[in-house]
Amino acid sequence: MTRQFGEAVAPSTASVIHEADGYLSFPAIAAAGERLLVIFRQATGNPLDFTSRILICHSDDAGHSWSEPDVWVDEPDADSRNCGGGTLPGGLAHFVYDLHGGGGAWRRTYYRTSTDGTHWSEPIRLAADIPNEGAEQITSIGNRGLLWDEHGTLYFPHFLHFGRSVLVHADGSQTQIASVPRTEPAIAWNRQGELVAFSKGGAVDISSDRGATWRAATQLDTLSQPDLIQLGDRRLLFCYSGENRRSEFLLLSKDGHDWQDAVPLKIFAGVNDGALDSRGKAQCLQWGDEILTVVYESYASQGTGRVYLIRTPLAAFENG
Repeated sequence: MTRQFGEAVAPSTASVIHEADGYLSFPAIAAAGERLLVIFRQATGNPLDFTSRILICHSDDAGHSWSEPDVWVDEPDADSRNCGGGTLPGGLAHFVYDLHGGGGAWRRTYYRTSTDGTHWSEPIRLAADIPNEGAEQITSIGNRGLLWDEHGTLYFPHFLHFGRSVLVHADGSQTQIASVPRTEPAIAWNRQGELVAFSKGGAVDISSDRGATWRAATQLDTLSQPDLIQLGDRRLLFCYSGENRRSEFLLLSKDGHDWQDAVPLKIFAGVNDGALDSRGKAQCLQWGDEILTVVYESYASQGTGRVYLIRTPLAAFENG
């Protein structure tokens, strides 16, 4: 059954993190202590430009002002894209990204971690033992963060060929544990200790055996650009783009099973003025009593782009 909801407009505010020439896209947000961090992709004017790089900005005043960006990833002859990220309960920030090279012949995924937002680990490659995929495993993170469990095992959700998602344990062996017919999945733990996956198209799937098997839980109304995080009170926050990726929404569920009183909150209302080339790829982070969401707009024909920070009070969900 497809669930359809009414909607309310959240008392959100949006500000520009960075605006510049070039195609800005794929923002991700994380926190290291009191420092907020945002990475995003910059290209010269094409979504598939193979001269792109990833930039990073930081804020030490809760996102009210931002540093000028530094270059975080710049690989010659490779397209740096599909940024994801998040913060572990222990305070470790991580960002994950894809590199596409060889004119699209190979795609690899890497992640880096930091405890202070200044010093970063060397890139760690995420691979997968996917049957019949050959030695050069093709992976794509799909703009989502990674997930760890209480044993320190990393869960790496990625998708192949726009229709098959693979969940991988990266515990040294990087063993594939599931393959489901989904695209661009985001995953989170719910309060029952189950894995919940939220995918492009609105499918919500749940696993009670740490990803070995999955069952369809519900189908939200058709949507795109999914993100999913667990809040401090263990509720689940779903983030997605509406029709034609013009607007961004947040939707709260107790556990991915219970949708009673769920009302999508519109946090960003966009208007396609004819020049807009692309918008979306929103990602969320809980910051005290607020939800911080990053989203981009790019105008390829004009050669400019913006990365926004959207602030939404948690209290808006109780009043929605």
